[in-house]
Amino acid sequence: MKKSLVALLFFAGVTVGTSVMAEESADAPRWYVSPGVGMMFFEGNQSTDEGLNMVLRLGYDISEHWSAEGGVSWAPNITSNGRNGSDDGCDAGDGYNFSGQNIEGVFVDGLYHFNRYSRWDPYLSSGMGYYHAHSHETFSDGESDCVLGPRVGVGLMYHLNDNWSLRADTHAFMALANDCEFIYTADAGVVYRFGGKSGKTTTTGVLA
Repeated sequence: MKKSLVALLFFAGVTVGTSVMAEESADAPRWYVSPGVGMMFFEGNQSTDEGLNMVLRLGYDISEHWSAEGGVSWAPNITSNGRNGSDDGCDAGDGYNFSGQNIEGVFVDGLYHFNRYSRWDPYLSSGMGYYHAHSHETFSDGESDCVLGPRVGVGLMYHLNDNWSLRADTHAFMALANDCEFIYTADAGVVYRFGGKSGKTTTTGVLA
């Protein structure tokens, strides 16, 4: 009898605790916007030097472990490293020795969170990306102005409260073009979450 009572109380506690966490998670803001700034790096024989890269993401927390986000990026001052220009004897008029050009990108990612409702929130991400450059000899060993391909990454958020977080991300982009090697990005920024019900406490333990 005592064992049955203890078991009943245990399962009742688990049920109540699960219900409370589910309610808190449902009340938490799910939409978020996240600006950031970082660097873009080019591997191998591409004709570009690394440069500043800015990103803006819009995301949605699907569940405790999964989020989906899309974003845009802008690298405003990418310059030539002169590699293809010196190899081919081309001058700046041929497009190889460009300077101060823009590279715009768009991407969609899925995020898997290990501890979404904890202060420290590490995650993995994977998705697709597309980059377009104003110089037509930027990618693929100086033969293309745009590349499309998959990307993978890792990141970490630190939740200050239910609405504001800090985040850092790094990604590796692999173009589908065989002669374009990896493009890497690293950035840091903030996250602002909106929606949900005000005045509720989520599992971060901070009032929204």
